[in-house]
Amino acid sequence: MAMIQQDSARTEAIAKSAASLMSEADVPPTPQNYRVWFEYALGENEDLVADVEERLQRGESFTAAMNAQLYSTYFPGGDGGSSRAEDETQRILKDILGELLSTSGFASDYGEKLEAYAQRLREARRVSDIHSIIGNLVEDTTKMSESSRRLRARLEESTAQAENLRQELQKTKQEALVDALTGLSNRRAFDIKVRETHEEFQRSGSLFCVLMVDVDHFKAFNDNYGHRVGDAVLQVVAAILKETVGNDGYAARYGGEEFVLLIRTPSISQACAMAERARRRFAAKRFKIAKTGKNIGKITASVGVALVKAEDTVASVVERADKALYLAKELGRNSVKSERDLPQA
Repeated sequence: MAMIQQDSARTEAIAKSAASLMSEADVPPTPQNYRVWFEYALGENEDLVADVEERLQRGESFTAAMNAQLYSTYFPGGDGGSSRAEDETQRILKDILGELLSTSGFASDYGEKLEAYAQRLREARRVSDIHSIIGNLVEDTTKMSESSRRLRARLEESTAQAENLRQELQKTKQEALVDALTGLSNRRAFDIKVRETHEEFQRSGSLFCVLMVDVDHFKAFNDNYGHRVGDAVLQVVAAILKETVGNDGYAARYGGEEFVLLIRTPSISQACAMAERARRRFAAKRFKIAKTGKNIGKITASVGVALVKAEDTVASVVERADKALYLAKELGRNSVKSERDLPQA
């Protein structure tokens, strides 16, 4: 119970802080805007906090367009068609804010009444006047106590609901970033990860390589043996890539039979060696159809590798890895090529 009360008090404090910050920044109290400022007051989303504080320091006005940009940036997919958890979270936050504003108003009135009662007591000359003042004071105090209890109960209930929905929303967001077939991160997740990795490189100089991996002749493989077998092949490829990078890298399904890896290394040779290990494991794997036992041979893959440079954008380093991949395919497939093999290098 003590923990619930602490959580409720914290939620109340954060909600009040968010409402106050919105008022100071002249931000309209819409559900979307309140969600942004509640998360900002919560302080757990470091990117959002840094973004808002930078705008505040520059003295920017929080226009409708800016508010919409903040919401779409940090809560993608939050507009029409959003999940039940999104809608319910907004409803809970609005209810909590309403309760807080209502109780705060009552508390303000109560404070004014106390001052008035104190003045009346100082001026009272008869015992009957004092009894009357005390009676009114007890009545108002009882109302204030009941209002506080209702608020506390509402906050406890809302805190529990919000936590359940937060977990549901987190699960939904995680699922939206995972490729259902292979269990790897999907293209959307990779785009986020490579952008973060590139930003870190710009801040600290921490080098990384991008590896583009493509399964050779996969369309023909699918056409010959069917999509179920093709899906099984992609799952094996994904497992090998995940094992190969381990804790030193990041693997994602880029689309179709194409995969992408991020390796934190200052050495393109090291990244190529890792790609070569994966390529050999692919080529050594033999497949057969489970039902019939028919041997369907092996699969191979081509890999392109690029190392980030000072002048690179995310798009340019990925593009070089993609060009190296196509060079590997043009030169016969089942090989690893890097940007050092490109003609212009």
